[in-house]
Amino acid sequence: MRYRDGDANTVLRDVLHRLWKSKCHSCDQPKDYTDIQIDHLIPKKISAQQRRNLLRILHLPVDFDLDRPANLAPICGRCNRKKSNKTVPAATTILAMTLDNAIQLEPRVITEVTGIASSSQVGSWLRRANQANLDIPRVRNAFLQEAPAVVQKLALLDPSQADFVTIRSVDLDLGPLQVLVQLSLDVRGRTAITVIEEIFDRQITDVIEAGVDALVSEIAAAAQSSVEAMDDPLGPLSAGPPECDQLSLTIDEVDFARDGAELTFTLEGAFVGELSGSVVRSSSDGDGLDDLQGDSEAAGRFTFWVTWDLTQAPPGSRGASAEITDWAMPYVSVWLPPHRR
Repeated sequence: MRYRDGDANTVLRDVLHRLWKSKCHSCDQPKDYTDIQIDHLIPKKISAQQRRNLLRILHLPVDFDLDRPANLAPICGRCNRKKSNKTVPAATTILAMTLDNAIQLEPRVITEVTGIASSSQVGSWLRRANQANLDIPRVRNAFLQEAPAVVQKLALLDPSQADFVTIRSVDLDLGPLQVLVQLSLDVRGRTAITVIEEIFDRQITDVIEAGVDALVSEIAAAAQSSVEAMDDPLGPLSAGPPECDQLSLTIDEVDFARDGAELTFTLEGAFVGELSGSVVRSSSDGDGLDDLQGDSEAAGRFTFWVTWDLTQAPPGSRGASAEITDWAMPYVSVWLPPHRR
């Protein structure tokens, strides 16, 4: 079961759209099926040498099939136009994280595509409804009139399946660092936001800022340790605390739980960041030190927790903690020309 050139790949596109939570993998925004295309994460039309190098960097076998679901993801038309099919991806950390998700989803993609062939007529009708173009006024009006009854029927079968995701964007101003945060909220996440904003009378930014501060510290500490652990022929490297120059977050799970007088909010998601800092090593002649600049790209998944004290009026935060739960790839550092001292 694979992508086929010259074929509409309609069933494969439908399954990818659903399993990737109806989002474009590139901009992470919810997209209608009609705006979704199938993206080869590792492009097909790169040179053989470029392909071998990329597979080696990503720790994939040399015979990795670029048409298998492990290399496929839904992408919106706008993002696909921005991505050149002949360009080798530069951000390998982000690519590795996306590929990892595609590899994990591959068995489900294969199972669902295979199962659709034997599905009932009702299943066929529902798939056709999902593929309808909502830009057409009469189609949009039909959905507004008939779809609520379908959602209600789904809730009667399994209330948990009748949930839906909404997107909310938050811009954080953390001094020199501007952070774009996108929240994908299901019913539990929206309830958590309601507790914060309507019961605690606080902005969601109050919770996110505390967590982001803790997360940035974790990323910077890991970056510093990663650089100092690198093998250098001239001896050990000494890295200063790096600065986070750019950071974007996608939060895809928000939850909360009470323990006595404390209420803890848990936020999970993915991050992509760029860091830079000073690095010092021995000079090649052993008579001095070289000052270098270390630039790193980091991507992965995180969890952070913010705890509120309910005995205070109004409830006040007791601080935040963060944990990086998965790195997409090790840091890639570029050394700029050294300065002798």
